[in-house]
Amino acid sequence: QHPWNVLHLTGKFSLSMVHDWVNACLPEVPPRVTGDSLTLNFVNAFTGSQLSVEYKKGDAVVKSDSISTIAIFKEKLSARAAELRIEVYDNLTLNNESIVHLLQLLGPKLQYQLDLAQKVELVEAIKEIDMQESDTQWLSQEYREILKNAKRIQDEFKDRPRALAYIIGIVTDLYVDWHKYNGRDLKHKIPELEQFLELEYSYNGLLELFLVRRS
Repeated sequence: QHPWNVLHLTGKFSLSMVHDWVNACLPEVPPRVTGDSLTLNFVNAFTGSQLSVEYKKGDAVVKSDSISTIAIFKEKLSARAAELRIEVYDNLTLNNESIVHLLQLLGPKLQYQLDLAQKVELVEAIKEIDMQESDTQWLSQEYREILKNAKRIQDEFKDRPRALAYIIGIVTDLYVDWHKYNGRDLKHKIPELEQFLELEYSYNGLLELFLVRRS
């Protein structure tokens, strides 16, 4: 079973009204609803996280394995309802497994960016060996792959600061949102988290920051 966080909204809103709210939050939503309910499913192209939205008159259920996605929905839908002076009741159910799942999706992407610096250093060293030696078959498979992909590695390294900042931004948003909806304000720990992600990252260590530490 997929590890959903679930936001359930109820109130005196029409189907067309909640459809407009959803349309303001998501791309490529059908302009009109033809039946008495609608279900929409999305997959984030970068992280692989999933979102499902089901709604009808007076009732909407938003499910996602990303608490940050839920947080954005909750904020935007509540703001739209407030603008129209419509009272909306919400209930949020969190799933600890969603954090495990999403960090497993993000971990390899983060580790790849962190490893680029080491690979770039190896590129220069291996290139020098390649120039001096006529036979490089003695190189390990890993080193031969690095030599083969040297240009791509160097090009990716140039873009590394932006890519790394993007991934770290996703993780810090997730961290703040997860603890917020668990009743803790840990925004002050963002610098510590960013340092950990850049210099000390490990999957188990990151999972501990989400699910164990309470200070």
